[in-house]
Amino acid sequence: MTCGTSTVKYLLFIFNFVFFISGIGILVIGAIIKTNEPEFSDLYNTNLYGVSVLLIVVGCVVTVIAFFGCCGAIRESRCMLYTFAGFLSLIFIVEFAGGIAAFVYRDELKDSIKDQLNKTMYQYNLSDKKDITSDWDAMQQLSKCCGLNSYKDWSLLFSQIGSIVPNSCCINEKQCSNGTKIDDIYQKGCLPVLEDEISSHAVIVGGVGIGVAFIQILGIVFACCLASILKN
Repeated sequence: MTCGTSTVKYLLFIFNFVFFISGIGILVIGAIIKTNEPEFSDLYNTNLYGVSVLLIVVGCVVTVIAFFGCCGAIRESRCMLYTFAGFLSLIFIVEFAGGIAAFVYRDELKDSIKDQLNKTMYQYNLSDKKDITSDWDAMQQLSKCCGLNSYKDWSLLFSQIGSIVPNSCCINEKQCSNGTKIDDIYQKGCLPVLEDEISSHAVIVGGVGIGVAFIQILGIVFACCLASILKN
């Protein structure tokens, strides 16, 4: 084995170790997002939290491919190395396309959430929509928000029963009453809170995606270089 071949071989092995760790990291991030998925996410009627499942799947695939790459480097198998590079290229293309799609449709996602929340808001307290009522209550208590854009969105629905907002809008729900003061309720709307949550998740996913993409490019280069050296 020449010095050049040995160097590329161990560089590829180190890369795959880092790639393996990054795969575990992606899997863990996906699991954390999935675990923190709120019980009221059904209100969105979107695939907002589907990204957590995608991250878990990608994390598993990345760890398997990294193991495959390690085997190819150790055994100096050109077939395994080219297969490894091909899988990496395929994942890179899928990630790139997914990133473009997420950027293009980000505003549509927010509009979809807004429309769905606005629709379900008028189903609050209906006898056959108890799930929606409990979801709204959970969202407002857990996210510390009230209404769509502000607490005033409830005025039309609750003015008829002598209240201004649902009890779940109260900072202290147990002490909430029909005479609730404005200072006793959450005044920020739930839509801005959810949009901030989407943005924070997008930053995490985007940062992880960029880091993994950079590692993948290095892996493709190292695998092809080693395979080419072995051929010669």
